[in-house]
Amino acid sequence: MQEAQKHSKNKIVANQIPYNLATRNVNLDRNANRVDSCINMESEIIPYCQENDIIIMAYRPIERGFLLKPNSLLDDLSKKYGKTKAQIAINWLVSKKNIVTIPKSTSLDHLKENLSAIGWSLSDDDIKLLDEMKFESPND
Repeated sequence: MQEAQKHSKNKIVANQIPYNLATRNVNLDRNANRVDSCINMESEIIPYCQENDIIIMAYRPIERGFLLKPNSLLDDLSKKYGKTKAQIAINWLVSKKNIVTIPKSTSLDHLKENLSAIGWSLSDDDIKLLDEMKFESPND
């Protein structure tokens, strides 16, 4: 991004990356079965963007349904907040500075579920738990 910015007179304002609770520092390109350019997201890309007021557009917020599988922490938080696991995962993303997400919606009900991920907040302690949780890779 720094190199790209050097070659443009316009400020970079957004960076779209696959980012969610399970896909954080390495993203596998499932079609080519290789690691693509979205590595070091939490350690390099996101901090750089946040420091330079660049919006992160996180796509695949529930990692193609992977985060809907049984998981004790997400299951517990879902019960605690009366929200779905998808809503917990989306809320965690948008709780971060300059991060928005673009969840897929295939129906009106799905759209309503996604929209219900905002307008409330996870506690700081629960955000920290999710930050520290090492979710199994969807590629294992």
